[in-house]
Amino acid sequence: MTMANPTAPARPQAIAVVGAASHFAARLLHHLEWAFPNCRLVTFAERPLRWPVEQVTSYRLRRNRVPGTLSISDIPEVLQHRAWDVAAESRRITISDIDDFLQVEAVDSLIHLGSHYDGPDPEQFLIDTRRWAQAARNAGVRQFVYLSDYRVYGVRPGNPIPLTELTATNPLPAHQILRDAEPDIDAPGDLAVALLRTAMTVGPNGCNPAAHEFLQPRLFRDKNRSSLPLQFLHEYDLARALETVVTQQLAGLYNLAGNGSVSLRDVITLGQPRQRRSKRRGKPLAQQPENPNSRRPAGGAAKCPMILSATKFKQAGRFAFRYSSGQAIRAYCHSVLLEPD
Repeated sequence: MTMANPTAPARPQAIAVVGAASHFAARLLHHLEWAFPNCRLVTFAERPLRWPVEQVTSYRLRRNRVPGTLSISDIPEVLQHRAWDVAAESRRITISDIDDFLQVEAVDSLIHLGSHYDGPDPEQFLIDTRRWAQAARNAGVRQFVYLSDYRVYGVRPGNPIPLTELTATNPLPAHQILRDAEPDIDAPGDLAVALLRTAMTVGPNGCNPAAHEFLQPRLFRDKNRSSLPLQFLHEYDLARALETVVTQQLAGLYNLAGNGSVSLRDVITLGQPRQRRSKRRGKPLAQQPENPNSRRPAGGAAKCPMILSATKFKQAGRFAFRYSSGQAIRAYCHSVLLEPD
């Protein structure tokens, strides 16, 4: 039985979500809206939100069209007030000015979707994470929560089972940027940093890039690894985990994964009806990305078992996952893969 935390901090007043146009962000925003009914939500993304959300202030990030970083402070002083008014009214800002807008919105918790972001330019988005962490410090944000995934440990033969938070990272070259984008959880200062490394996240809204890389047509041709154990995380449990991190102001490194595991054979069986009905040969098992050219090359994710231990998070957050790995992938297959074309 989960006990209430007798020293639980005050509920957040304003939560910001970076990468809010992704598939998972739609689930997260609606969950935060339900969990914190009196909390204001602030979103930052390069594209519009997928679904409307009440009590939200949405900012559209735009890239600088000139070399270097251009900020409002770089504009002649006589024009700065006008430039600020235009940016605030249009809610179209550049990443160089996010410090000011985080402060204006009085954000106390910032959630960065990191490697779970499926936007048009994920690599550039990940490179910007250091800027977001520094902006959070400059704006006096209380907590910075970053979502990474299991690929930073390295999809390699001989991995220990399970992978704990003490396991050294050794990512494949294609996944190096994922580790480089992770914030420093031990950086000095008052900003509490929570780094969450998740198993493949799936659910009725789709899947994250880690799962998309894994769920490819080659999966069905691999008959020699049918007993390979796999882990998944339901998007609803991930949203609940983020609520727990924000509510209890957790800091540090944590793994997240649904209970148990599911065999590759079972995943193939669940996805086969979709493959048989598809009129386009070679269509991936996973949902088609909006911009296929922006995806990272596959890194052999179906070759080695990657089993995460989530014990640390369960104990620190007094948290219980509601979906097992098998239930999570089944929810994804039934809600996404088995829908008619």
